[in-house]
Amino acid sequence: MRKKLASAPSLEEVEEMKRAVKETEEVCHMARSSTETPEMLSTPDEDDSSPSLASVATAANAAEIDGQLPVCAEDVTNDGGSTSPSSLERSTSESSESVENSIDPYLLELEDADEEKRLHALDWVTSSFWPLALTKRGCRIVQKAIDVGTPAYQQQLLEHMHGRVREALNSPHTNYVLQKFIETMPPEHMQFVVNELKGDALRVAKHRFGCRILQRLIEHCPLWQTGPLIEEVLSDTASLCRHQYGNFIIQHILQHGSQEQRSAIAHVVHADIIRLAKHRIASHVVSCAMVHCPTEDVQMLTHAVCQDAGQLADLSRREYGSFVVREVNRAARMLRV
Repeated sequence: MRKKLASAPSLEEVEEMKRAVKETEEVCHMARSSTETPEMLSTPDEDDSSPSLASVATAANAAEIDGQLPVCAEDVTNDGGSTSPSSLERSTSESSESVENSIDPYLLELEDADEEKRLHALDWVTSSFWPLALTKRGCRIVQKAIDVGTPAYQQQLLEHMHGRVREALNSPHTNYVLQKFIETMPPEHMQFVVNELKGDALRVAKHRFGCRILQRLIEHCPLWQTGPLIEEVLSDTASLCRHQYGNFIIQHILQHGSQEQRSAIAHVVHADIIRLAKHRIASHVVSCAMVHCPTEDVQMLTHAVCQDAGQLADLSRREYGSFVVREVNRAARMLRV
């Protein structure tokens, strides 16, 4: 039975998606065959008439889903010709699925059982690192190369990131590559990332993509390494508790930080716990503190919420406060045990 077309993309949307993916394919092909260095290809201030890699990445991002599934342009283009209404009727119900489920040929080369083909693909990724890392499709190829490469190869790729950490965390695509390195490489090899972020951790914590880099560092690096960055973040805990991105950093410190760092957050939360518990974002931080803070701090927070019965009843009727009350009750039961 043919799928219903009520939610299928319009003709204009399909054409725009085809154009955007085709542009991304051309960029990857150009990067593979070009004799220029990756640095020359990725210069953001280059003044010419061709579309920049950043603009192509933006177009591709608008056309593709925001995930990490591979996309192959060959599967969504048809020799550059326009789509007729009749052919659109046959294909629109499957167009979104084909974009999601298609297999990128470059990813297949990186997984090829033929060692010669695989090494050739890995060499290409090395020589085209930045043009690839700046695009949505390309950053997936780089991540796959990190997965299948040897430790020595991974270190070779990582050299491209030195001195360009802030550029990477500001990119909607390259930040995924930097996250992959942090998850894959030994922590001592990531010290340069910490060094490049020192003095700017607060801004990074509030950045849409930068907060992801801090989260990965807190998850995968030891406290002696991330300590300077966490210290910067904790200098403005009260503000970050309410911030749409910064709150995730505070929660990560509660989950992975030292006892002293968790206690520091608990005391800031305690000072304004009722208002924070009612806040759409900060209420998540309060609940997290109830779970991960040291026992004496949980007692302090629990007492602050429960000491006024009327206040507790009001909080339990609030949309966000009710979740905090649930954690408070759970903590109270645990403390009695």
